[in-house]
Amino acid sequence: MHKIGILEDRPGELVTTRTILARNLNDPDWMIVEVPLLATPERIVEWLMQEDVNVLVADQVLDDISGQRPITYQGHEVIEAVRRHIPDMPVYMITAFKDKPEVESNLSQMEEMVPRGKLGERAPILVERMKRAGASFAHRHRAALSRLSELSAKKAAARLTSAEKAELASLQTALNLADTSETRANLLPALEREVEKLEELQSKAAALLRKAKARK
Repeated sequence: MHKIGILEDRPGELVTTRTILARNLNDPDWMIVEVPLLATPERIVEWLMQEDVNVLVADQVLDDISGQRPITYQGHEVIEAVRRHIPDMPVYMITAFKDKPEVESNLSQMEEMVPRGKLGERAPILVERMKRAGASFAHRHRAALSRLSELSAKKAAARLTSAEKAELASLQTALNLADTSETRANLLPALEREVEKLEELQSKAAALLRKAKARK
């Protein structure tokens, strides 16, 4: 099940955004979840990873509600945290404050910024883009995690070749991007290259298995 997470502090806007996106989603393989307003942007990133969220939709202003625990960050800061820890997660912003300097300066960090008043008319195209981006994101990470598990098992059994040791180290780095200082522009092509290598190796392994079975 793929997930679109909505980060919004105002209940009325949350319901409106969720309703509009759900109306255009119409896909049993996808669901919409509410992202909680946690203590820090980093805690939100942890939640996104734990809940296996594929797409994030964030509001910019997150401190409108009085009487709740004070929120000391805004949507663009959550997006910055996502980019530090999960550089290739698709992120979108829906806001009525598109001209704020902090929003304009972070446009390159987002797949798209949608003015709140335009959400209804943009939703059909926007949701399709979210689904494509989210499915691609999920595929890359699941393929990488599958290969990581395979190589880790071989390492535990002391059966890794030199090439596989190098591949494992590279994969561990790719899946632990939070510990690097590279920019998103450098990280994304690197991750995509690694995933392509993994998929090529998986195809070769499958072909070898087919040949081995055919010889029996």
